[in-house]
Amino acid sequence: MDKDLQNALDSIQKHNPTSIFLYGSRARDDAIENSDYEVGVLFPIEQYVRRSVLNEAISNSKISVYPFKLEEFLQGNPDTPFNKSIYLREIKTTGKTLRGDRVVEGMQTPAVTLPFSNQ
Repeated sequence: MDKDLQNALDSIQKHNPTSIFLYGSRARDDAIENSDYEVGVLFPIEQYVRRSVLNEAISNSKISVYPFKLEEFLQGNPDTPFNKSIYLREIKTTGKTLRGDRVVEGMQTPAVTLPFSNQ
């Protein structure tokens, strides 16, 4: 594992998340040289840590950290500007747990239907 990513995971782990997972091109193994690492972090609502706090601790432009509230994530309603079912489908099919509970591997694969909406 990339040393920068390992250091980032160590910083994130200090906040006691339920799960840390990799997704996007690095998880799919189709990344190019300058691709970033997209790291999802799941926290119970009462322990949620904002993205700005996590990124401040990491300060590495190659690593993009996206925290989610575990309960909302599991209900299929993550805080994201993207179409939720497509976004969650990508995470379910390609995501890899790096630390903590294997939440993404245990998710139901969301259905994608037409017309698309942000639901």
